[in-house]
Amino acid sequence: MSGEHLDLVALVEPTHAKGATHAERFAEFHRQNPWVLAAIERLIGEWIRAGHVRVGIGAVWERIRWEYGMTTGDTFKANNNHRSHYARLVLERHPEWASAIETRELRAA
Repeated sequence: MSGEHLDLVALVEPTHAKGATHAERFAEFHRQNPWVLAAIERLIGEWIRAGHVRVGIGAVWERIRWEYGMTTGDTFKANNNHRSHYARLVLERHPEWASAIETRELRAA
């Protein structure tokens, strides 16, 4: 990493309607925590600029979890199911990264 910390703010834990789908839960989480996407994009961009050709969203997610805990002293309480949705969102926003990020078929909506 470039030596700078991620721009982390307090994580908002949204409440969901009973029976909300994974996609609906992700959409609400993302709406209330836009900084998470910014952190993901920053880390992926740094990784690719450093010359790496592949990046796993899981590694990025755990890096954010680590930084959040070290910076805030709190736990990054974010559902791991959101990772695949973030990977797809990143690819929508950065199609040039398509060869670096692998996605699989979603098992649940």
